[in-house]
Amino acid sequence: MVNKGYIHLDAPFTPKQKLWLYSYIINKDAITHHAFLPLIRRTVKTYPFKRNKEGIRKKVKKKRKLTFASHIDAAIFAYYAEKLQADYENYIKGIGIGDVVTAYRKVKSESHKGNKCNIDFAYDVFSYIKENLTEENPMDVVTFDIKGFFDNLNPRILKEKWKKVIGKNIWTMMNTPYSSMLRTIPT
Repeated sequence: MVNKGYIHLDAPFTPKQKLWLYSYIINKDAITHHAFLPLIRRTVKTYPFKRNKEGIRKKVKKKRKLTFASHIDAAIFAYYAEKLQADYENYIKGIGIGDVVTAYRKVKSESHKGNKCNIDFAYDVFSYIKENLTEENPMDVVTFDIKGFFDNLNPRILKEKWKKVIGKNIWTMMNTPYSSMLRTIPT
């Protein structure tokens, strides 16, 4: 549990409160009845360097929309996100796409300590192509970035997929920590 340094409706946790916080978060009944605070949204301006058409690096203004949960809500979301990640890994392996989906996953690296990064995944793709590309087996590679992907997710679809991943229907989801978190997602 990381102490986030941002202003919200609640105060950041002190080291003395961490034991209480952990015992609260793992208490399913407490989280089922937890009153989540409103999310705070703001736009942050950053100035990354980008190359223009002439190849010269220039600062370019970039606006990013950020959403902040209260400190206690962020800790709750982090704990249950980890549990959801395990369910998601089981789900994608169960439907046979565990080796295909790479975004936003923690996949252990065989070549170095820690998890794979985008460079590792790209290496895997190019190695596969190098080993399997033949005249009889032509291949195409497609790469893309979806601008504003998370900003444009349909909350209703997200909730349905979430329930599918954890293997529960709407009736078994009621009165669980997941149901109280699902209510925080605006529809």
